[in-house]
Amino acid sequence: REQLELLIYRYYQSASPQFISDRLEKDYGYDIVMLKKGDLIQGVNFYHLSKHKDGRWNRTNYILHFGQVMKRSGYRGNIIWTLGSWYARKKIGRAYLLQNVTGLASFISPKAFEHFTHLFPRYHYKLKTERDKSIRHFIVDYFNRTRSMSLHYNRDFCFDSPDLDQEDITKDWEKVYRAKDENINQFF
Repeated sequence: REQLELLIYRYYQSASPQFISDRLEKDYGYDIVMLKKGDLIQGVNFYHLSKHKDGRWNRTNYILHFGQVMKRSGYRGNIIWTLGSWYARKKIGRAYLLQNVTGLASFISPKAFEHFTHLFPRYHYKLKTERDKSIRHFIVDYFNRTRSMSLHYNRDFCFDSPDLDQEDITKDWEKVYRAKDENINQFF
């Protein structure tokens, strides 16, 4: 538990004790997946999976919600891909790449978003067209109804959490946050 708390504080330095405690509780609504080497946690990701039946074809649609992703300083590797693919295989099946899976995530890091786009190559984040508006409606409905989370987004599809303060990430920008794709960096 102490390692998880320290890992969360690494990414959310201004987090309140309640913010940390909520993320470590079973009833928080996420599965906590860790990558460990011996007794040392290398990385952690929070997931929630829900299934929905498509009325027309009665096909199962999965919604895989990626929560916070964090890794230990010095760990070299893609935590999102490693833990995400393990979780999908375990919860959906080995052929999860052939299933109808929608991935949802909120990001504080352009680098994490860039890794997410490798898992889900058809992604939406600009939300300017009519199709984008329907995607936005789907996401708001998913969080409010399916997850019972009251999240409110602005027109740029960003939200603020009352549990977190803005933090200066200048010293960590190159190593922790910067994506290779400059367009993604500009969006953030």
